[in-house]
Amino acid sequence: MTDAGMAYSTSVYDIPTIVVFKFVGGKLARTGNMFQSTYADKNKYVEEFQLVKAALVQKYGNPSVQSKDPSNKNDAARWGEAIASGRMSLVAGWELNATKITLLLEGGNFKIKHTLIYDSIEYAHALHEEEAAEQMHSP
Repeated sequence: MTDAGMAYSTSVYDIPTIVVFKFVGGKLARTGNMFQSTYADKNKYVEEFQLVKAALVQKYGNPSVQSKDPSNKNDAARWGEAIASGRMSLVAGWELNATKITLLLEGGNFKIKHTLIYDSIEYAHALHEEEAAEQMHSP
């Protein structure tokens, strides 16, 4: 743990996950869940995304934001490969009173990244400023 955050390994929705907590001014600003599954069949990542999305829909209702690349929307059997190659991503988002939730499945270079982010609406601006300052100071 540092002043800015901490991370640990756990399981979320029965999926191996690294959870990262990001703090700004001692207040929790973001929780990031980076799912750690590895599959030879890239469509298994899409199934995992749908499993997490279904759990979030059950808890928070239908997402206010959903998107996927329209060129692949009718060929679900190829979504995994399209995501792994970076040609497509899946996004679902919810905006609650104090929290913005983003579920994202994206890829590139034939690797897939599946994340679930909870952002504090109150601390979003401060977090953005802190991240921008960190980027300016990194080599």
